[in-house]
Amino acid sequence: MDINLEMINLIKGEFDIHVLIELPQTMLHANIFDLNANLNEYDSLTSFWPVAGKWQLEYLEEYFSGCESVHFVIYKPGSKLDLIKTTYKVLKFINKHKFDYLQFDDFSARQAFLLPFLKLNKRLILSIHDPIPHGGEFEWKRSVIKKMFYGKAKAFITYSSFSKDLLRKTLGLDKQVVNLNLLPYTVFRKFLTHHTVEQERGYISFVGRLSQYKGIDLFIEALPTILKEFPDQKFMIAGRPAFGYAVDSSKLANMASSVSVMERHLSNQEIVDVISKSKLIVCPYLEATQSGVVMTAYALGCPVLVTNTGGLAESVLDNYTGMVAKAISSDAIAAKILDFLKLNLYQDMHAHITGDQLVSKLSSSNLETLSQIYI
Repeated sequence: MDINLEMINLIKGEFDIHVLIELPQTMLHANIFDLNANLNEYDSLTSFWPVAGKWQLEYLEEYFSGCESVHFVIYKPGSKLDLIKTTYKVLKFINKHKFDYLQFDDFSARQAFLLPFLKLNKRLILSIHDPIPHGGEFEWKRSVIKKMFYGKAKAFITYSSFSKDLLRKTLGLDKQVVNLNLLPYTVFRKFLTHHTVEQERGYISFVGRLSQYKGIDLFIEALPTILKEFPDQKFMIAGRPAFGYAVDSSKLANMASSVSVMERHLSNQEIVDVISKSKLIVCPYLEATQSGVVMTAYALGCPVLVTNTGGLAESVLDNYTGMVAKAISSDAIAAKILDFLKLNLYQDMHAHITGDQLVSKLSSSNLETLSQIYI
């Protein structure tokens, strides 16, 4: 939802937008949402506005205000009959409104049930975040579903030039692919408190899902070099482990007083708290298409350090809004962090990130690009 809130907010003044938010039981405590709701108590197609207060989602109202409609598509737990009923209601909703285009943000097995019954007529648009799976995250079921959707799409949206080029290699020449700029995920500002705004930015942190391709071990291996010159520097690693990955605690044994580890799911408030107490967010990824972590950090005024892999560096203006390591190695990461600390770069980068000019330019470019497919 983080990326789509920005896109909805951008285009709702230019186009008539209806929003459907897929909500199964497994996604009650996920990115953006942290709901304590019994889905069995709600209709398969539940309007956002009546439940916004009850579900404490008022912070999303400004993004959805001005849309033609906003509904949660509720998939109730453990019932195949309810899955059929929900699919039917969504189909009925779509057919009733006769939308010019149907844009799916990624895809799921639940959405695949819709495909055989939709009259697409070259109106299906797919937003693709990762054209190929990240290392250690391949799922064969998802691969099968992807083929179903790709064959029916009229156009595709990516979020980095790298992703666009990668997707192009797997598609036919008749498929349209456009690339949009990621925008800062401003929704995370809703979780700022007086405490988080006022606290000292003392940490250099990794935040986000802990997975094999994220290069966390490179970050850890860089720390002794940094601590030799800045022995009082504090570091943090925070996020939920995924696909069997775990932080190697043996590598941290001699740095326990310098490194804090939060190896679990983080609430929105905790994500904001970690970034707000950090002067630099490190993304030492081994591979990447793009990164929502970078956009979350930017929304909270924090510069980033990234490796030059995939499309990761496309969102970073080197030595302006962040830094790009020269190599995907612990030595390169350590060298950049040392430069950051020695030159005391936080304040200048923070000022560049929080300026309005960059976001305004990216937003205008996105609207121009979307006009190519919404025709």
